[in-house]
Amino acid sequence: MTKGQVIRRYVALAVVVLAAIAALSVALARAHDPWLGWVTGIAGAAAVLGVTWNCFTANGPLFGGVITGRGARARILALTFDDGPSPTFTPPILDELRTAGVRATFFVLGRNVERHPELVRRMHAEGHEIASHGYDHALLTFASTSAARTQLARTERALASALGSDFKATLFRAPHGFRNPLVGRAMRQHGYQVVGWTKGVWDTAKPGIDVIVSRSVRGFRPGAILLLHDEDGSGGGDDREQTVAAVPKIVDRAQAAGYGFVTVSELAQRSVTRKLSPLRIGAGLLTIGVVVELALRKFDLTAIQAIDIGWWWVLGSIGLNLLSVVFKGAVWKAALDTIPHHSKTRYSHVFPALFIGFLLNTILLARLGEVARISVLRRRWQIEGENVRASTVAGTVVAEQIVLAITLVAIMFGTLAIEPDVPRLLRTSVAVFGGVVLVLIIVAVTLQALSRSDRFRRPGMARSRFDQAVGQIMGIMRGIEQGQTILRRPRTAAWAFGNGVLSWIAQLAGIYAALEAFDIHATVGRAALVFLASNLIQLFVIVPGNIGVFQTSVALPLQQVYGVNLAHGIAFGVGLQLIEAVLGVGLGFFFLSREGLSIADARGLRNIDD
Repeated sequence: MTKGQVIRRYVALAVVVLAAIAALSVALARAHDPWLGWVTGIAGAAAVLGVTWNCFTANGPLFGGVITGRGARARILALTFDDGPSPTFTPPILDELRTAGVRATFFVLGRNVERHPELVRRMHAEGHEIASHGYDHALLTFASTSAARTQLARTERALASALGSDFKATLFRAPHGFRNPLVGRAMRQHGYQVVGWTKGVWDTAKPGIDVIVSRSVRGFRPGAILLLHDEDGSGGGDDREQTVAAVPKIVDRAQAAGYGFVTVSELAQRSVTRKLSPLRIGAGLLTIGVVVELALRKFDLTAIQAIDIGWWWVLGSIGLNLLSVVFKGAVWKAALDTIPHHSKTRYSHVFPALFIGFLLNTILLARLGEVARISVLRRRWQIEGENVRASTVAGTVVAEQIVLAITLVAIMFGTLAIEPDVPRLLRTSVAVFGGVVLVLIIVAVTLQALSRSDRFRRPGMARSRFDQAVGQIMGIMRGIEQGQTILRRPRTAAWAFGNGVLSWIAQLAGIYAALEAFDIHATVGRAALVFLASNLIQLFVIVPGNIGVFQTSVALPLQQVYGVNLAHGIAFGVGLQLIEAVLGVGLGFFFLSREGLSIADARGLRNIDD
């Protein structure tokens, strides 16, 4: 199966499992105890998310220890190459490494070892480390223990034939980092340590030599493992000329920065192998148990037991939230369509990037999804032969956020008029947010004006270092300015602002439906109150997904203003966040599969390159 096929199959299986968990939760809630149904549903969903993360993240420790280089303090790096050896690209890489006196680690495919044993012998003779990447680059997400053993055994036989029966590889890297618990078991039984990476350079996309070098440099840190490729693992014969040309520059930049190169085995001896021991898993479960017990003692759960969930309202809330995202996508598309010298953007490009961004915003700290969606969109355009500067695409995101922020402030002040009993803290927060939006708009306008200044445009003139630095910043700002052309086109801007308003109204209606779904008598005022609280708290990502923080921030105003039982309010907050997660996480994973990306790939897309 191809990468995309594996991810789509996994997503389909995960949907079936989640549906079964939901059905079991409902059955337990009706037959026994609503609280038991809630706990079962949340625990099951968390388990699916945890397994998914570790199946598609190369450094995930759930299935056994992984060498990641983390914990190393010395300024050392491990340079690694996957998918070889190649008679075309491996020799020049070996030449460059020999000239620089650098040893690397090559994760070889057994089938390529059989075809080119002389290259493996040269690697070994020149002091490089040879490790296993499987026999034929088969993806191991659905592999049985027997299938994983076959991959290892066939590669071992190829290496023994090339290097002698005494040679034994001890390191393994799964193709694309895809694994499952059975693969981890096979690795341990055969005496292998699994290796991840800290920086996927994405040289296979052939973004240009300088981009490969700059990405690698950004990955420099003590204990870093850089992932490059000296062959096409799919067997399609794609070239790796850019990687070959980038290697000496990467080595030069690293050595100039004071880094030395080591093999992965040497790095492992000087770093910590990530592993989730049974003791740590037990400690985590015990902590969760204590928290649940404290919650049971703290809250009056009779209110939760009396909740009669309206599932049609749940579906309605999901649909309205989806409609809200559609309108947000229309705002971004309007900004993208106004990029100078750029053809109109298709929604089939906008929504995958948008939902992948939502996914990363949910599972990672900080709003890194905004950066990733820029890279996802540019990646799609590059595949189709069009290249738009990252700063310009970033400008469209800034324009979109300006439109959504202005319309959000307008809707928030409108909700304050609808709901007179909003707590003072929320009123103050809305006022402060409005002031911040105003200041940011003034700053954006000022920077755009400066970016058009002739002082920073004229080439060849003598300038101070300060002027040069400002000039570089202004160069980026000019790119961002191109992405904000929408703000200078009244009709298109009006269309975008209209969609922004509709987006927030749809979200407000979705909250109204969620209140009805969770047996809280819905009014426009209550929905407006939750709308204010939920949007304000989501501006600040304190923990991944703001889990716990979101629920408390929603429940407290409901309790203070309307006297809603706190436990009932928190249960509603959990449900509201799950409704949003169905879209942000569920569709995020779906579009990841459509793009042929894994979670680890998506995390690597956070870096923007012009």
